[in-house]
This record gives sequence, structure tokens and C-alpha cells, in this order.
Amino acid sequence: MSKTDNRKNNSTARMEYLFNLLHEEWSHSGNSSKLVLVRKCDTDRLVAALIEDVGIMLEMGDNIDDFKQGIEMSHDMHIMYRMAEKVRKRAEKVKAGTSYRNNMNLYFDKEEYKMFCNLAKDHDIDFWEM
Repeated sequence: MSKTDNRKNNSTARMEYLFNLLHEEWSHSGNSSKLVLVRKCDTDRLVAALIEDVGIMLEMGDNIDDFKQGIEMSHDMHIMYRMAEKVRKRAEKVKAGTSYRNNMNLYFDKEEYKMFCNLAKDHDIDFWEM
């Protein structure tokens, strides 16, 4: 193996390591600073909107050739995943009848809240900020 091949392998391994660190960091929510309340009747619409938006993001990801755009898309996907996981857990409680007044109360960090507001606006889902 030549020195050039060795350097490429080392660079690739280092880059993979850095991406793993980024993904690990992005997987964790920040401090939950926003509480939103979604009516029980909008729960299914919210879940469907999340699924639709994830599908759109995945399709867009197939067409990205720029490194910077790819990193930004990966970051957005991690935020969307965190938000979707919170919605899924709360939706289960709403359906089981164990949620406060049968509404869905969601705690979001700043990034999740911003993405949630855009999603709710795009899909005409009412919510209240507490």
C-alpha cells in the first residue's frame, strides 16, 4: 500500500469518526425550553405531517451533491427524528387516555420548537404555546 493510499484511508477513518461524533451530539435534545399543547383531535394529523415531511426530506437528500448541504440536511434529519420521537411517545399517551386532559403536551428545545412551528404552519395544525 502506498503512502497516498494510507493517507486516504486515515483521512476517511478520521472523517467517519467525526461524523459519528456529530450524529451522537445531534441525537440529544437541548434543554426543553418550550411547551406546546396540541388538541387530541389533531394528534393523527400531526403524526401524518411528520411522516410526510420526513419522506420529503429523504427525497431531497438523494439529490444533494454539496458537502455543506449534506451536513445541514443530516442535522435537520436528527432534529426531525428527535421531534418525531417526542410526538410518538405523547401520541401513545393521548390514545391510551393517560395524557393531561387528553391533549398532547410537548416539550421542545429551541431547534425542535422552530421545526415544529414550521411543520404546524405548513399543515395547518393548531397549537398553543404554554
